[in-house]
Amino acid sequence: MAVKITIEVDGADPYLGDRLQAILQSIFEASGSDEDRSNSADKHIAAKALGITVTKLRDLRLSGELHEGIHYSRISPQTIRYNLPMLKDWWVNRNDPAAHQRAIDQHLRSLPSNQKSKSGR
Repeated sequence: MAVKITIEVDGADPYLGDRLQAILQSIFEASGSDEDRSNSADKHIAAKALGITVTKLRDLRLSGELHEGIHYSRISPQTIRYNLPMLKDWWVNRNDPAAHQRAIDQHLRSLPSNQKSKSGR
């Protein structure tokens, strides 16, 4: 999500508005996007997080190296969302499948559908 912050300041310093705008923009960018906070990303953000092209990301998905439900989810036939923590773990551990499998197991255990329900409810 791209956000442009514009500030107009009446006063003696003609550059104050520009400086405030730059400060607010850097604060906004440092706080991360909604996608960063939710750990879900589109193909552009996911590819950038790994330092690869969108085409390479697609090729990894189509080759079966990335697994649906773990590394990505289909929202619609045209929309895919990537699980950034799992994608980054796969990238770091691509030469150590056992280490990545531990991360997958932990991820699956953390899903709400795998939580024990509280008795009496």
